[in-house]
Amino acid sequence: MSPLYLTDQFGRFLRESPMKVFVGSDRAVYYVHPGVLSSCKLSTADICINGSWKDAGEGTIDWTDSDSQTIECVLRYLYTGDYYAVEEAPTSSEGIHLEQSQEEPLPANKLSWSFQARLPEQISPRRPLTPIPKCLKAGLPTESMRTVAGLVAKKNFKDRGHNAGPSVFVHAKVYSFAHRYFFSELEKLALQRLTQILHLAPCEQTSLFPGLADAIRHIYGTTPGPEIQENPARKLLSQYVAINYTNLSGEKLDKLVSEGGEFMIDVSNKLTRKINFLTAETKDKEAQLQKLREKNKKEYEIPLKIPEL
Repeated sequence: MSPLYLTDQFGRFLRESPMKVFVGSDRAVYYVHPGVLSSCKLSTADICINGSWKDAGEGTIDWTDSDSQTIECVLRYLYTGDYYAVEEAPTSSEGIHLEQSQEEPLPANKLSWSFQARLPEQISPRRPLTPIPKCLKAGLPTESMRTVAGLVAKKNFKDRGHNAGPSVFVHAKVYSFAHRYFFSELEKLALQRLTQILHLAPCEQTSLFPGLADAIRHIYGTTPGPEIQENPARKLLSQYVAINYTNLSGEKLDKLVSEGGEFMIDVSNKLTRKINFLTAETKDKEAQLQKLREKNKKEYEIPLKIPEL
Protein backbone atom coordinates (compact mmCIF):
# COMPACT_ATOMS: atom_id res chain seq x y z
CA MET A 1 0.00 0.00 0.00
CA SER A 2 1.22 3.49 -0.82
CA PRO A 3 -0.05 7.04 -0.20
CA LEU A 4 -0.74 7.30 -3.95
CA TYR A 5 -2.96 4.22 -3.75
CA LEU A 6 -4.84 5.74 -0.82
CA THR A 7 -5.35 8.99 -2.72
CA ASP A 8 -6.81 7.14 -5.70
CA GLN A 9 -9.13 4.98 -3.59
CA PHE A 10 -9.99 7.31 -0.72
CA GLY A 11 -13.44 8.33 -1.98
CA ARG A 12 -14.49 4.72 -2.39
CA PHE A 13 -13.25 3.88 1.10
CA LEU A 14 -15.36 6.63 2.66
CA ARG A 15 -18.55 5.27 1.07
CA GLU A 16 -18.19 2.07 3.09
CA SER A 17 -19.63 1.58 6.54
CA PRO A 18 -16.77 1.46 9.07
CA MET A 19 -16.21 -1.62 11.18
CA LYS A 20 -15.34 -1.87 14.86
CA VAL A 21 -11.80 -2.50 16.04
CA PHE A 22 -11.30 -3.40 19.69
CA VAL A 23 -8.01 -2.12 21.12
CA GLY A 24 -6.15 -2.69 24.39
CA SER A 25 -7.09 -4.40 27.61
CA ASP A 26 -9.99 -1.96 28.07
CA ARG A 27 -11.36 -2.91 24.62
CA ALA A 28 -11.50 0.69 23.40
CA VAL A 29 -13.52 0.93 20.18
CA TYR A 30 -12.12 2.43 16.98
CA TYR A 31 -14.01 2.63 13.68
CA VAL A 32 -12.06 1.86 10.53
CA HIS A 33 -13.14 1.59 6.90
CA PRO A 34 -12.79 -1.99 5.61
CA GLY A 35 -11.21 -0.82 2.35
CA VAL A 36 -8.35 0.80 4.25
CA LEU A 37 -7.69 -2.41 6.18
CA SER A 38 -7.94 -4.67 3.13
CA SER A 39 -5.59 -2.42 1.13
CA CYS A 40 -2.72 -4.09 3.02
CA LYS A 41 -2.79 -7.32 1.06
CA LEU A 42 -2.15 -10.60 2.89
CA SER A 43 -2.32 -8.91 6.29
CA THR A 44 -4.52 -10.59 8.89
CA ALA A 45 -6.97 -7.68 8.56
CA ASP A 46 -7.25 -8.29 4.80
CA ILE A 47 -7.84 -12.00 5.39
CA CYS A 48 -10.49 -11.26 8.01
CA ILE A 49 -12.37 -9.05 5.54
CA ASN A 50 -11.85 -10.83 2.22
CA GLY A 51 -10.27 -14.20 2.93
CA SER A 52 -11.07 -17.48 4.59
CA TRP A 53 -11.78 -15.86 7.99
CA LYS A 54 -14.48 -13.44 6.81
CA ASP A 55 -17.35 -15.68 7.94
CA ALA A 56 -15.70 -16.64 11.23
CA GLY A 57 -16.06 -13.27 12.97
CA GLU A 58 -18.82 -10.79 13.65
CA GLY A 59 -17.56 -7.96 11.49
CA THR A 60 -15.04 -6.79 14.08
CA ILE A 61 -11.26 -6.79 14.45
CA ASP A 62 -9.63 -7.78 17.74
CA TRP A 63 -6.39 -5.89 18.43
CA THR A 64 -6.69 -6.02 22.21
CA ASP A 65 -3.09 -7.20 22.53
CA SER A 66 -1.88 -3.73 21.44
CA ASP A 67 -2.38 -0.41 23.21
CA SER A 68 -4.15 2.67 21.86
CA GLN A 69 -0.90 4.55 21.20
CA THR A 70 0.32 1.80 18.88
CA ILE A 71 -2.98 1.40 17.05
CA GLU A 72 -3.35 5.14 16.51
CA CYS A 73 0.07 5.13 14.82
CA VAL A 74 -1.04 2.16 12.71
CA LEU A 75 -4.29 3.88 11.72
CA ARG A 76 -2.45 7.07 10.78
CA TYR A 77 -0.27 4.99 8.50
CA LEU A 78 -3.23 3.15 6.99
CA TYR A 79 -5.02 6.41 6.15
CA THR A 80 -2.06 8.63 5.24
CA GLY A 81 0.91 6.36 4.50
CA ASP A 82 2.90 7.85 7.42
CA TYR A 83 2.83 8.15 11.20
CA TYR A 84 4.39 10.24 13.96
CA ALA A 85 5.94 8.80 17.08
CA VAL A 86 6.01 10.55 20.45
CA GLU A 87 7.40 14.11 20.37
CA GLU A 88 7.95 13.93 16.60
CA ALA A 89 4.94 15.93 15.43
CA PRO A 90 5.86 19.39 14.10
CA THR A 91 4.57 22.47 15.88
CA SER A 92 2.10 24.70 14.06
CA SER A 93 4.87 27.22 13.33
CA GLU A 94 7.11 24.66 11.64
CA GLY A 95 7.13 24.18 7.92
CA ILE A 96 8.24 20.77 6.72
CA HIS A 97 8.79 20.36 2.99
CA LEU A 98 9.15 16.92 1.52
CA GLU A 99 11.51 17.50 -1.37
CA GLN A 100 11.54 14.94 -4.11
CA SER A 101 14.73 12.95 -4.42
CA GLN A 102 16.58 13.15 -7.73
CA GLU A 103 17.01 9.39 -7.61
CA GLU A 104 14.27 6.93 -8.41
CA PRO A 105 12.76 5.64 -5.14
CA LEU A 106 13.27 1.99 -4.42
CA PRO A 107 10.09 -0.05 -4.90
CA ALA A 108 8.90 -1.71 -1.73
CA ASN A 109 9.66 -5.20 -2.99
CA LYS A 110 13.31 -4.20 -3.59
CA LEU A 111 14.00 -3.03 -0.06
CA SER A 112 16.48 -5.40 1.50
CA TRP A 113 18.11 -5.83 4.84
CA SER A 114 21.81 -6.44 5.41
CA PHE A 115 20.93 -8.70 8.33
CA GLN A 116 21.00 -12.05 6.56
CA ALA A 117 20.60 -15.49 8.02
CA ARG A 118 24.04 -16.98 8.62
CA LEU A 119 25.14 -20.37 9.81
CA PRO A 120 27.46 -20.25 12.84
CA GLU A 121 30.47 -21.31 10.82
CA GLN A 122 29.85 -18.46 8.35
CA ILE A 123 30.34 -15.75 10.98
CA SER A 124 34.00 -14.82 11.04
CA PRO A 125 35.26 -13.95 14.53
CA ARG A 126 37.37 -11.26 12.86
CA ARG A 127 34.40 -9.56 11.18
CA PRO A 128 33.49 -6.29 12.97
CA LEU A 129 29.94 -5.46 14.04
CA THR A 130 27.97 -3.66 11.34
CA PRO A 131 27.57 0.07 12.12
CA ILE A 132 23.96 1.06 12.81
CA PRO A 133 23.58 3.28 9.68
CA LYS A 134 24.66 0.31 7.54
CA CYS A 135 22.15 -2.13 9.04
CA LEU A 136 19.70 -1.38 6.24
CA LYS A 137 21.00 -1.84 2.72
CA ALA A 138 18.25 0.42 1.42
CA GLY A 139 19.48 3.25 3.62
CA LEU A 140 17.70 5.40 6.15
CA PRO A 141 14.03 6.35 5.68
CA THR A 142 14.86 9.76 4.21
CA GLU A 143 16.75 7.94 1.46
CA SER A 144 14.34 5.14 0.58
CA MET A 145 10.95 5.91 2.15
CA ARG A 146 10.77 9.69 2.20
CA THR A 147 8.06 10.65 4.69
CA VAL A 148 7.25 13.91 6.44
CA ALA A 149 7.33 12.15 9.81
CA GLY A 150 10.81 10.79 9.11
CA LEU A 151 12.12 14.24 8.20
CA VAL A 152 10.50 15.78 11.29
CA ALA A 153 12.19 13.20 13.53
CA LYS A 154 15.57 13.88 11.94
CA LYS A 155 15.08 17.66 12.24
CA ASN A 156 14.06 17.39 15.90
CA PHE A 157 17.17 15.44 16.88
CA LYS A 158 19.49 17.85 15.09
CA ASP A 159 17.79 21.06 16.24
CA ARG A 160 16.41 20.16 19.65
CA GLY A 161 18.10 16.98 20.81
CA HIS A 162 14.91 15.79 22.48
CA ASN A 163 14.62 12.60 24.52
CA ALA A 164 14.80 9.66 22.13
CA GLY A 165 13.57 6.93 24.46
CA PRO A 166 9.81 7.38 23.93
CA SER A 167 10.21 7.45 20.14
CA VAL A 168 12.32 4.28 20.21
CA PHE A 169 9.60 2.52 22.21
CA VAL A 170 6.79 3.65 19.89
CA HIS A 171 8.60 2.51 16.73
CA ALA A 172 9.33 -0.84 18.40
CA LYS A 173 5.65 -1.31 19.26
CA VAL A 174 4.55 -0.41 15.73
CA TYR A 175 7.13 -2.81 14.28
CA SER A 176 5.96 -5.61 16.58
CA PHE A 177 2.33 -5.08 15.60
CA ALA A 178 3.13 -4.99 11.88
CA HIS A 179 5.37 -8.05 12.19
CA ARG A 180 2.74 -10.12 14.00
CA TYR A 181 -0.20 -9.07 11.81
CA PHE A 182 1.70 -9.18 8.48
CA PHE A 183 1.49 -5.50 7.56
CA SER A 184 4.70 -5.88 5.56
CA GLU A 185 5.13 -2.30 4.31
CA LEU A 186 4.46 -0.83 7.75
CA GLU A 187 6.93 -3.33 9.24
CA LYS A 188 9.66 -2.11 6.89
CA LEU A 189 8.88 1.54 7.58
CA ALA A 190 8.83 1.09 11.37
CA LEU A 191 12.15 -0.76 11.28
CA GLN A 192 13.73 1.96 9.16
CA ARG A 193 12.41 4.65 11.48
CA LEU A 194 13.76 2.76 14.51
CA THR A 195 17.16 2.51 12.81
CA GLN A 196 17.10 6.23 12.04
CA ILE A 197 16.29 7.17 15.65
CA LEU A 198 19.07 4.99 17.04
CA HIS A 199 21.53 6.45 14.55
CA LEU A 200 20.64 10.10 15.16
CA ALA A 201 19.95 10.14 18.90
CA PRO A 202 22.73 10.88 21.42
CA CYS A 203 24.05 7.57 22.72
CA GLU A 204 23.59 8.19 26.43
CA GLN A 205 21.43 6.84 29.23
CA THR A 206 19.58 10.10 29.89
CA SER A 207 18.37 10.29 26.28
CA LEU A 208 17.50 6.64 25.67
CA PHE A 209 16.33 5.06 28.93
CA PRO A 210 13.83 3.81 29.94
CA GLY A 211 12.43 3.82 26.38
CA LEU A 212 15.25 1.70 24.93
CA ALA A 213 14.85 -0.92 27.67
CA ASP A 214 11.07 -0.98 27.15
CA ALA A 215 11.58 -1.40 23.40
CA ILE A 216 13.96 -4.32 23.93
CA ARG A 217 11.59 -6.05 26.35
CA HIS A 218 8.67 -5.53 23.95
CA ILE A 219 10.45 -6.80 20.83
CA TYR A 220 11.90 -9.84 22.60
CA GLY A 221 8.62 -10.55 24.37
CA THR A 222 6.25 -10.29 21.40
CA THR A 223 8.17 -11.36 18.30
CA PRO A 224 9.68 -14.78 17.49
CA GLY A 225 13.34 -15.66 17.73
CA PRO A 226 15.71 -17.10 15.09
CA GLU A 227 14.51 -20.65 15.68
CA ILE A 228 11.27 -19.63 13.92
CA GLN A 229 12.36 -16.84 11.56
CA GLU A 230 14.97 -14.12 11.20
CA ASN A 231 14.01 -11.04 13.19
CA PRO A 232 15.85 -7.87 12.09
CA ALA A 233 14.50 -5.78 14.99
CA ARG A 234 16.05 -8.14 17.54
CA LYS A 235 19.34 -8.00 15.67
CA LEU A 236 19.21 -4.22 15.40
CA LEU A 237 18.61 -3.64 19.13
CA SER A 238 21.20 -6.18 20.32
CA GLN A 239 23.69 -4.78 17.79
CA TYR A 240 23.10 -1.24 19.03
CA VAL A 241 23.64 -2.17 22.68
CA ALA A 242 26.77 -4.21 21.87
CA ILE A 243 28.33 -1.41 19.82
CA ASN A 244 27.53 1.25 22.45
CA TYR A 245 27.86 -0.89 25.58
CA THR A 246 30.39 1.41 27.26
CA ASN A 247 28.36 4.57 26.64
CA LEU A 248 25.15 2.94 27.87
CA SER A 249 26.65 1.27 30.93
CA GLY A 250 25.14 2.20 34.26
CA GLU A 251 22.37 1.28 36.67
CA LYS A 252 19.62 1.22 34.02
CA LEU A 253 21.54 -1.05 31.67
CA ASP A 254 22.60 -3.22 34.61
CA LYS A 255 18.93 -3.82 35.43
CA LEU A 256 18.24 -4.92 31.86
CA VAL A 257 21.32 -7.17 31.87
CA SER A 258 20.25 -8.79 35.16
CA GLU A 259 17.02 -9.96 33.51
CA GLY A 260 19.05 -12.23 31.20
CA GLY A 261 17.04 -14.02 28.54
CA GLU A 262 17.50 -14.17 24.78
CA PHE A 263 18.46 -10.51 24.54
CA MET A 264 21.55 -10.96 26.69
CA ILE A 265 22.48 -14.10 24.76
CA ASP A 266 22.41 -12.06 21.55
CA VAL A 267 24.38 -9.18 23.11
CA SER A 268 26.92 -11.59 24.60
CA ASN A 269 27.51 -13.21 21.20
CA LYS A 270 28.00 -9.81 19.58
CA LEU A 271 30.32 -8.59 22.34
CA THR A 272 32.38 -11.77 21.94
CA ARG A 273 32.67 -11.10 18.21
CA LYS A 274 33.60 -7.49 18.89
CA ILE A 275 36.32 -8.53 21.37
CA ASN A 276 37.65 -11.21 19.00
CA PHE A 277 37.85 -8.67 16.18
CA LEU A 278 39.63 -6.09 18.34
CA THR A 279 42.02 -8.74 19.68
CA ALA A 280 42.90 -9.92 16.18
CA GLU A 281 43.28 -6.32 15.00
CA THR A 282 45.58 -5.56 17.95
CA LYS A 283 47.76 -8.58 17.14
CA ASP A 284 48.00 -7.45 13.51
CA LYS A 285 49.06 -3.95 14.59
CA GLU A 286 51.62 -5.37 17.02
CA ALA A 287 53.08 -7.55 14.26
CA GLN A 288 53.29 -4.54 11.92
CA LEU A 289 54.93 -2.48 14.66
CA GLN A 290 57.49 -5.20 15.33
CA LYS A 291 58.39 -5.33 11.63
CA LEU A 292 58.87 -1.56 11.59
CA ARG A 293 61.11 -1.76 14.66
CA GLU A 294 63.25 -4.45 13.06
CA LYS A 295 63.45 -2.47 9.83
CA ASN A 296 64.48 0.72 11.63
CA LYS A 297 67.03 -1.18 13.68
CA LYS A 298 68.70 -2.51 10.52
CA GLU A 299 68.68 0.90 8.83
CA TYR A 300 70.26 2.75 11.75
CA GLU A 301 72.58 0.00 12.92
CA ILE A 302 76.26 1.02 12.40
CA PRO A 303 78.43 -1.97 11.60
CA LEU A 304 81.40 -2.33 13.95
CA LYS A 305 84.68 -2.53 12.05
CA ILE A 306 87.58 -4.28 13.76
CA PRO A 307 90.92 -2.77 12.72
CA GLU A 308 93.44 -5.14 11.16
CA LEU A 309 96.61 -5.87 13.14
